[in-house]
Amino acid sequence: MLDEQQLLQSEVVANAAMNRGRGLQGVNSYEKELREELIQLLGRQVDQHGKASWLDLCCGEGRALLEAAKLLEAQAVLDRVSITGVDLHPPRMRERTAVQFVESSAQAWDADGEFSLITCVHGLHYIGDKLGLISQMASLLTPDGVLLANLDLADIASPDSKIATSRAAAEFRRAGIDYNRRTKVLRIVGTQRLAFGLRFLGADDQVGPNYTGQPGVRSYYEVDESK
Repeated sequence: MLDEQQLLQSEVVANAAMNRGRGLQGVNSYEKELREELIQLLGRQVDQHGKASWLDLCCGEGRALLEAAKLLEAQAVLDRVSITGVDLHPPRMRERTAVQFVESSAQAWDADGEFSLITCVHGLHYIGDKLGLISQMASLLTPDGVLLANLDLADIASPDSKIATSRAAAEFRRAGIDYNRRTKVLRIVGTQRLAFGLRFLGADDQVGPNYTGQPGVRSYYEVDESK
């Protein structure tokens, strides 16, 4: 099994094309994959709080974020919305944009502040400690912020049992978190402090294709007796 640093050198992770050029709306888009109208969601946050902030982890080329900025500018609310994209290989923008791109792994980036919207479109498939990143993201939400991410529970496993899968599902239910097993979309509303009671052991990048048809990473956990 591989640890987080070893995964960064994995060909499966490095060559992941799932989200590189995905747009915001239409076919093969953020809104289609997450089953959510993101511009409307941000607009509601602006209406209610006077501002909004969007963090997109594993943003790829950032096309969806740049498209969102143009739409928000057309609605005359872009000055009240901050947009941040984090990726191992973010776009190199020659001109100044309203989107801040950060070169970092999703796990290593140290966020400063809370976010009205956090997205991770097909990015968790390539993360080692998936539950750790979900916990981190959930803690960064505003009180009524929304986290949306694609997640396959089958990729949260234990070496010799299904305890990790069942514990993850049970914690989602306990916390009132919506996980759709058909669409594989995780939706969290409001700041959460999640307690899975599991310790990350490592990950396998040789498990082959997941439900997307693309190779992914399976994450392994054991029960943490200290919690």
